[in-house]
Amino acid sequence: MNQNSNAAIAPSEPILTAETQREPGSFGRRILASFIDGVILSILQSPLTWGVGRFMKSGDLTAVTVINGFVIPMAVAYFYYGFFYSTKGASLGKAQMGLKVVRDDNGGFLSYGHAFARETVGKLISLIPLGIGFFWALSRPDRKTFHDLIFKTQVVRDKKCS
Repeated sequence: MNQNSNAAIAPSEPILTAETQREPGSFGRRILASFIDGVILSILQSPLTWGVGRFMKSGDLTAVTVINGFVIPMAVAYFYYGFFYSTKGASLGKAQMGLKVVRDDNGGFLSYGHAFARETVGKLISLIPLGIGFFWALSRPDRKTFHDLIFKTQVVRDKKCS
């Protein structure tokens, strides 16, 4: 389609704006951001898991294991990634590394649910098998991982932070 065409853009094509035309985030910056986020998530989860273990003394060990091993990490991830991605476009780790996560369709921020699904289900898919979904980014000029492709997102350099 040439520049003078009045034809409408197909809905499946992303709308390229100044927000979505940014430089893709590098693989190294993404790894460091994930490490920072992992440390922060561990710090946030620790008092909660300690509290559950402490106050369920006579409780069922299976219930404590499920709560501490699944429920608390999922709840913390939902609120952590949901809040930061929906209001800032970046988790604390990504912001520290000068990165943002944007939607492919309009370059906007992710919703709570979109952020949570991308960070949990999406990253699990990228991890299986042998983390190939993460390393896939090395072969693509846009540096998209499996979870970026599945959830129609892209990690980009935030020029304001770089």
